[in-house]
Amino acid sequence: MEQQTERAIVQRQLEELHHAVGGPGGVPDGRVVAYYPPSMAGRAQLFGLAATDIEGTQWQVGDAEVRFPLHSISKVFTYGLALEDNGREEVLLRVGVEPSGDPFNSISFDEVNHRPFNPMINAGALVAVNLVHGSTREEKVERLLTRLRIYAGNPDLAVDEDVLAEQLVSNDRNVALSYLMRSLGMLHGNIEDKPGRLLGDGHRDRAVDDGGYPGAGRGEPVHRGACAAAHLHP
Repeated sequence: MEQQTERAIVQRQLEELHHAVGGPGGVPDGRVVAYYPPSMAGRAQLFGLAATDIEGTQWQVGDAEVRFPLHSISKVFTYGLALEDNGREEVLLRVGVEPSGDPFNSISFDEVNHRPFNPMINAGALVAVNLVHGSTREEKVERLLTRLRIYAGNPDLAVDEDVLAEQLVSNDRNVALSYLMRSLGMLHGNIEDKPGRLLGDGHRDRAVDDGGYPGAGRGEPVHRGACAAAHLHP
């Protein structure tokens, strides 16, 4: 009975939040970002919320079943994989953990420590991708996708090629940023062969489509097997 009450409270809170932000007709004045395909314009009002607790209990409201790109939240998981591959101290030498105070796509650096301020801005995300291990670009991309599928509990997570193509058309700023950082010694290797060059906005994961909420989780706790125990706090 107590568990049912708790589930009802969470559901009610999600519904209240959904109504406060979107209302009955969806998101007011919804605008589609420039790097989306033109076909996305008709989906501007879509708005869904969903939640899953560590035991796999799921809640949803609104358009939660519609597939959507993960966008910058994917930077969290790429940074996590970079930490797992290289260790905290090595990663801190290349990208910091301090707020920049600037927009996510700003061309600015922590000049004292000679690195991007944090992995959530595009400069830091590019470095994080650069730090992911893999002998080839394809291997790095597959490792990133595999990790995202595990965290999402969704083996069907895939790249939306249409969104990716649109992102690459408008990707000049991040390509230029990559060359600038390489000239400053913050990035290494062939920029044109980097996962960050292939994956729009410095991050192909931004074009990764989640399979819609009911497809995510599969009823399994999403933390299971996602990260080695050595990298977790008790």
